[in-house]
Amino acid sequence: MKALGGKENIVEIDNCISRLRLILKDTSLVDENLLKKTGSLGIIKINETNIQVVYGAKVEKAAAELKRAVKSNA
Repeated sequence: MKALGGKENIVEIDNCISRLRLILKDTSLVDENLLKKTGSLGIIKINETNIQVVYGAKVEKAAAELKRAVKSNA
């Protein structure tokens, strides 16, 4: 969560087969180096609020962990 600018910056979490698809309040708060340390293979900034983080086959686990972390800190 910290790499994405904190819980307050996360609007929506979704995923496809290889990417974590996120809607954020501000993508400029994303720490790309920290995301890479979590196993990210790459980061694609679509626009000011949409970002995709490439995790490959482990994306479902990453999405589930992020959703759980956001809920537990609600």
